[in-house]
Amino acid sequence: MTHQELDSLNVQEITRFDRTPHELEAFFLLAVLVAGKNAKVQQEKTKAFLAHLVGTPLGPLDYLRQLCDGEWDRNTPPTLVAAMKQHKLGQYNRLARCFRQLAWDTQNVALVNMKVANLESLFGVGPKTARFFLLHSRPGLRLAVLDTHILAWMREVKKCKSVPKVTPGNRAKYTFWENRFLYYCDREGKSPAEMDLAIWNERSKNGNNHTA
Repeated sequence: MTHQELDSLNVQEITRFDRTPHELEAFFLLAVLVAGKNAKVQQEKTKAFLAHLVGTPLGPLDYLRQLCDGEWDRNTPPTLVAAMKQHKLGQYNRLARCFRQLAWDTQNVALVNMKVANLESLFGVGPKTARFFLLHSRPGLRLAVLDTHILAWMREVKKCKSVPKVTPGNRAKYTFWENRFLYYCDREGKSPAEMDLAIWNERSKNGNNHTA
């Protein structure tokens, strides 16, 4: 992994459709880590977690597989969790289970080919996280990242009634409000990725205080 690939993690320029495989892997780890937290803080924690890969041929998923391999020996500590705690990533049970599953699932289906359903099958990855990753890494997708900023925008700017204050956990409700947001995108003449980023920057002081 190169310095340039690691530095590509930039929450203020989140939409990029030309990421290298290593950049894509790092971005997905950030997408998982950022849910409900300050984006800038999680960006720096993700960089620190992956920093020692710089100058090696390894990528983030190679690193996860190495950490997971170390856990099979009962005489050694849980290497993955230890590394996560070193960088204070938090939510260790959820994230460790997600990262273990991701490390092995991507041997069968490459991350670049995963669809919403593939990503949502990972433990702890919901519709919002899956869509956040895909929307800002692949062109032309019609998806909505229903975070608090998008929901508040629909409620306050578009005066849309009954908009939930938090991301809908029910799949049918998520789809309903996703379609409503896509309708507003079409009315504004913007792609979902453009609209998402514009609302994010406007409502979170250029991304510095963004939480998902």
